[in-house]
Amino acid sequence: MTAWRSLSSNGTPPSPEVSAKVLPEWSVGIDDWQDRLVNTYLRDFCVGGEEGSRGNSHFKLVIAGYGGGKTHFLHAFRHRALEEGFAVCYIQCKKDEVSFDDWMGLYSMIAQSIRLPGVDGQGIAKIVETARDNIASRTSSAPNADAAFNAILEDLQWLDYPSTVFLDVMTKAIRLRNDRQDPQLYRVAVTWLQDGQRKTGPEDMKKLGVAKLAQKQLSAFGREMFYSLVRFVTEFGGAKGLVLLMDEMDTMFSAKGKALERLLAALRTTIDQSDDRIDSIPVFGLFAAVPEINGQMQTNYAALYQRFSVIVPFHEGNDNAAQINLEQLSEPRKLLAAIGLKLVNLASLALRHEFNRDLQRRNVETLVEVAEERVFANVDSRRLFVKTWCAFLDEQHRKGEQLYDAVDINKAFQGTYQGIKDEEENDTEDDG
Repeated sequence: MTAWRSLSSNGTPPSPEVSAKVLPEWSVGIDDWQDRLVNTYLRDFCVGGEEGSRGNSHFKLVIAGYGGGKTHFLHAFRHRALEEGFAVCYIQCKKDEVSFDDWMGLYSMIAQSIRLPGVDGQGIAKIVETARDNIASRTSSAPNADAAFNAILEDLQWLDYPSTVFLDVMTKAIRLRNDRQDPQLYRVAVTWLQDGQRKTGPEDMKKLGVAKLAQKQLSAFGREMFYSLVRFVTEFGGAKGLVLLMDEMDTMFSAKGKALERLLAALRTTIDQSDDRIDSIPVFGLFAAVPEINGQMQTNYAALYQRFSVIVPFHEGNDNAAQINLEQLSEPRKLLAAIGLKLVNLASLALRHEFNRDLQRRNVETLVEVAEERVFANVDSRRLFVKTWCAFLDEQHRKGEQLYDAVDINKAFQGTYQGIKDEEENDTEDDG
């Protein structure tokens, strides 16, 4: 019901947790593309699938207009990544106000929302608990299990991580979680691992044995913390790597002048992976944005534009293309018709009403015809279609099923468009 309400109200998918439970009921046309990404990156490049190779990081842009299915694509891939044994993290950039120029802030958002495969819940505390359980499982058959457990923790401190202080505090947190002797210090350790010094006072940092950093050092430190976290979940959290999903990436580009230059330079550095200490850490990132982001990159930072430029596009069979254009996913008419029929399935589940499939198929056909004829600036037809069709199904559930004509549907489309347009204008005013 939560998924249905989100689609009916906004024409957009609900939270990733809810989406994962009902995705098959309205997911259409994306399986083949996601299979290609899974095979090429999650099963090969990012985990060192080729003989003699090491895992590495890779990032792609997912491009589509407003309401073009970007969020749904990310939610669906999140579900696939968990099934493949990857940790996942979904961030809505506009909502969470993150930036690659503030890696400490970005790391904190990742640390709060990261989820391990096969583990309920998310965040650093879950990683600490899972690592503790995994180490305990490894040492359970040893003659002296406690000594073997402690020996692994001692060895942890000698590992070469991008951030050694991350490893030190993580080791303390695991030991505290295992001993159950100082819950207050344990919570301090978890807070620092998640937010660094932003939410940890001087006295608590002293207890942990960590130093306070200058403001100018925080972004670089956050980046080291991020890659340390990824390496840790692959070695002790039962994950093959991390899939990082960032929605509405284009909102970052609202920065101006030097701030925008710093952001773009930081994003380029992340893509290039120039630090030898992080070049074998498996991260696969999908950054969703509107097509206008290409022009912004070309105008403001040519080097970044070149990294995301495409010669042979993804939809023509090039798995290595730096961009995935969802507008090329399928012939629009067939895609909308398939989505409409899938939504009847979801409506039946959510509203507990068995719809007349033949009647609703005819309604969908009329709706698709109207959608093709109506062209609205800045609003993609898919979101209009979903929201309008959900409204019709809700109405039929309340008043009885009927066959709609093009006039009724046209009128509903206009109302839906005006509502979405008003939302976009209000968001723009709020951003300003």
